[in-house]
Amino acid sequence: MTQEVIIRVEQSFTAINQNAWNRLSGAAKASGGEAYNPFNSWAYLSALEESGSATAKTGWLGHHLLMEDGNGQLLGAMPCYLKNHSRGEYVFDQGWADAFER
Repeated sequence: MTQEVIIRVEQSFTAINQNAWNRLSGAAKASGGEAYNPFNSWAYLSALEESGSATAKTGWLGHHLLMEDGNGQLLGAMPCYLKNHSRGEYVFDQGWADAFER
């Protein structure tokens, strides 16, 4: 039997169910003493957007990937961003851009 799987993209965490995201990220289990990565939690990622740090205006356009079953239950998720610049990166690519221009 095949299961219908739907992949969709959301630009903002406000459109993503917090409990469903936390269930996948492990944040829901954190209270039970299990280790998890807080940087994958809905609270952290949505705070980046709410603070204006990760928005289209700052060059971080959300394109969060969600995989759902036919009933809309979240099966998998990945925070993703489209960037339109290299400012604020640990590795700058201006050297490559300068070489290309020359």
